Amino acid sequence: MNREDNLNDVQLEDAFKLFNQLSVSLADSYRDLQTQVEYLSKELSEARSERLKQLAEKELLADKLEGLLDTLPAGIVVLDSHGHITQANPVAHDMLGGDFIGQAWELLARRVLVNDGDELRLHDGRWISICVRALDAEPGKIILITDTTETRALQELVSRQQRL
Repeated sequence: MNREDNLNDVQLEDAFKLFNQLSVSLADSYRDLQTQVEYLSKELSEARSERLKQLAEKELLADKLEGLLDTLPAGIVVLDSHGHITQANPVAHDMLGGDFIGQAWELLARRVLVNDGDELRLHDGRWISICVRALDAEPGKIILITDTTETRALQELVSRQQRL
């Protein structure tokens, strides 16, 4: 063997050593990366589970609120920022007559309400009071319509008895 062959063998041996070192380093990096992926996947799964839990809780709360609005003895009408009706509970539908979602509140009010001095009446004769408030969470308003017919009748009865 000559000196050139020895040099080639040493260079080849050094190249294999370097290749083995890089292979070990690459394998270690791959293991670290795999561990990090597992950790991030677990973290993502936990975050997703938490979001699903929060969503379920919010849906339950929304269902409760919708149930409360549906059983409320007063009419509730929600207006968007342009004054159009976006939501109404069953009592409001009963009081104001039919399906009016999407209509302008001003037009509906002119059609179904009678202004009688300081008080409002529906065309069917029921006396009502209206309370309007701005929404906090979004642009728009909420309107509470209360049937005051019985209260008004009781007030008239008390007034009549006092006069007697």
